[in-house]
Amino acid sequence: MAPPLAYFITFSSYGTHLPGSEKGWVDAKHSMPRNPVLGGDERVEGYWRARLKETPLVLERDQRRIVLGAVVAVCAYKGWTAYGVHVRTTHVHAVVGGDTKPERMMAVFQELCN
Repeated sequence: MAPPLAYFITFSSYGTHLPGSEKGWVDAKHSMPRNPVLGGDERVEGYWRARLKETPLVLERDQRRIVLGAVVAVCAYKGWTAYGVHVRTTHVHAVVGGDTKPERMMAVFQELCN
């Protein structure tokens, strides 16, 4: 089977989408494609919120531009193709092609916002 042309990768900035969030979340048992997203759980979210070491990072306009540039630069450095990148205040969407597993791509990108 041929690898996909690209992956749709979404990641959040520090502390803005915690496990237990009513927005939906996944744990290690549910992190595969087509697995259900878990519903909100205030107890779980509170557990993780209490463990934050910093204030959640909400990206301002200049910070979003920096993150965009960093994602594009990382893709160039790694030999990946950035087909599209959209940086929001609390998360990033990217469509990226390359010969790397999507989990590794996401881990590399997530370091930019954490």
